[in-house]
Amino acid sequence: MSSGNTIDKKKGFDYLLKAIDKLNDKDQYHLLIIGKIHKIHKKKINISFSEINKLFFGKDENLTEIYSAADLLIAPSLIEAFGQVALEAASCKLPTLAFNNTGVTEIILHKENGYLANYRDVDDLSNGIEWCLDKKNYNYISDNAIEYAKKKFSYEVVSQKYINLYKSLINN
Repeated sequence: MSSGNTIDKKKGFDYLLKAIDKLNDKDQYHLLIIGKIHKIHKKKINISFSEINKLFFGKDENLTEIYSAADLLIAPSLIEAFGQVALEAASCKLPTLAFNNTGVTEIILHKENGYLANYRDVDDLSNGIEWCLDKKNYNYISDNAIEYAKKKFSYEVVSQKYINLYKSLINN
C-alpha cells in the first residue's frame, strides 16, 4: 500500500476491497498488505489476509523475498507518478495490476506484463485479478514482466539514456 496506511484515499484500497467482493472462489486467495491496515478496513476484508506493517525504505532484500513469494502485485492507486513498486515487482518476475490512468502505465503493458484496469472500475479491477492469475495467462505475463523491466529500465539502458541526453545538451 504505502508508507501510510489503507485509509489514504489516493491509494485506492476501497476499490480493491470492492473488487475482492466480486471474486469467485474467495477461498483461493490470500491478500498480503504491505503497510498498515486501518481498523475500518480490517473489518471489511472478506478473504484471508496478512499485514506487513513495516517500512522498507532502502532495504530491498526483504521486498525481493516478498515479491518473489507473491503471485500478483495489485496497485489500485488513483494517483501514481511513476510506479516504482511495479518496476521493483517486475524485476522479481511479478506482474502488476493497476488502474490505467496513473504513472504505472510507464511500466505495465496491458495483458503483456500485467493488467491495466479502467480507472476506478471495480468490475475491471476484479476481472484483472482473475485474468492475471488464470494459468493460461500467468506465465506469459510474469515472464514478460521481468523481460520488459530489463529492456526498458536496466542500469545499462537508463545510463545510456542519460549519456544521450547530456550529449544532446552539449551539442545544442
